[in-house]
Amino acid sequence: MRRILAQLYMIILRGVAIFFRPFNLQTKVVMLVTFQDNPEQILKKMADLRVSPETIVFYDPRVDETQLSYNFVRTIPLTFSSIFKRLYHMSRAKVVIVDNYFPELAALKFKEEACCIQIWHANGALKKFAWEDKATPLRAKSEQKRFKAVYARFHKVVVGSDMMGEIFKRSFLLESEDRLLKTGVPSTDYFFEQETLKQIRASYREKYQKKNNFVRTHFS
Repeated sequence: MRRILAQLYMIILRGVAIFFRPFNLQTKVVMLVTFQDNPEQILKKMADLRVSPETIVFYDPRVDETQLSYNFVRTIPLTFSSIFKRLYHMSRAKVVIVDNYFPELAALKFKEEACCIQIWHANGALKKFAWEDKATPLRAKSEQKRFKAVYARFHKVVVGSDMMGEIFKRSFLLESEDRLLKTGVPSTDYFFEQETLKQIRASYREKYQKKNNFVRTHFS
């Protein structure tokens, strides 16, 4: 029954997406985020570079929305009730950025001028995920088909190294090296901001003035 409902749900989403498809593209960015670090760094860099197109961020309610707030950003909770808004804005955006698996992507057919970028939330995935997940072969054929449809929507996947690129190629069924965006993971930019690191170290020293030394007493 659950699978039937999921299939009906996707049929409805495809119908809505088809309705929105004739609308003209707009110079705007749409982000679907379930974790904070990567989108926070991307928005910060956009603000620093004064690259400020209309940006709509659909965020998981568990994310600290205040860290994603800029004068060019509109934030909307990523909830079931906002699904049609997501389809509308993604259908009209030139750039769509996602940080996770979103089944509604399977309902979309992006225009040639649009680009969907996956900024996977795990910085260095150490476990099997996506198509390589051990549970995937056990899923229904209809579900596997949906997984493939979602992966096919990723025009680019951001990676932090060549090794991670190979993992993403297998996990997202990417046949072409051109679909890898080897810019490094946005969340690690933080470690190259020397002034910010100095301020954090100073605040920690001020807050935690007492130092405790630790010596191992057991050696194997």
